[in-house]
Order: sequence, then structure tokens, then C-alpha cells
Amino acid sequence: ISPDLRQWYVNVMAQLERPGGQILLLPFDRRAGTEEALNAGPPFSVPEHVVRELFEADGRFEVSLLGDITHDLEEENTRFKELGLSDLHELVFKITRKADA
Repeated sequence: ISPDLRQWYVNVMAQLERPGGQILLLPFDRRAGTEEALNAGPPFSVPEHVVRELFEADGRFEVSLLGDITHDLEEENTRFKELGLSDLHELVFKITRKADA
């Protein structure tokens, strides 16, 4: 999802998810490389702090980081390396809808 649509996405998910409902979110986190590679998309880079800011800001969700998978761009034949990335992670989040206050 492009950065300008992220808050809209969170709002839609808050409307769709019942209290206790869960979302599995697996964003890429581009951590090192050329400036162009870090900001390119899709898929766009979404680091942990951005996920937490979006989902936890108003208290509707609880965010748990379940995993942080490092992709070895030297071993993997991906377009990410060709774009100029040198450090790419795939994050795994469980996002739980809290009960309405």
C-alpha cells in the first residue's frame, strides 16, 4: 500500500475487524541501500515503528512482532538487489483488534 493510503487502510481494517479479530501483516523493511532503492515501491518499505504508529496510535489495535526474517541478497536472485538494496527484512506482525472503549 502506498504511504499516502496507509492510514485509510488502518481505518478500514478497524471497521472490518471485530474485537479480538487478528490480522497477519508481512511488510518488507528496506534497511540499507541507495536512496532510490529505499524509497521505491511497490512493495513499499514499512519498518516496525511505522506499523506501530499506524495501528497503535488511537488504541484500537495491539501489535506484536512475531518475526524478523533477513533476506540474504547475495544468495537470493531478486530484483531488490538489482534496485540497489543491501539489507532487506520481512517482518511478521500479529495485529489484534481491541474491544471498543
